[in-house]
Amino acid sequence: PDVFTVSSVFINDMSKPAKVALWIIILSAIIGILLLLLLIYGLIRAGFFKRSKKEELENLKAAVSVIFISF
Repeated sequence: PDVFTVSSVFINDMSKPAKVALWIIILSAIIGILLLLLLIYGLIRAGFFKRSKKEELENLKAAVSVIFISF
């Protein structure tokens, strides 16, 4: 019949993990912040944060108020 025997060997290595140098952590944080600022700058330059619909609504309200004031 279809019978399989599977065995696993677990090696319990409880040694301390290698420490990461402090300069690597600091450099990584600085590079991450610079990349985030670069991304935000690119989005601002592309007009991602511009609220064009709000400006259109304010212009429309101003035009309507001018019409009502003139009557």
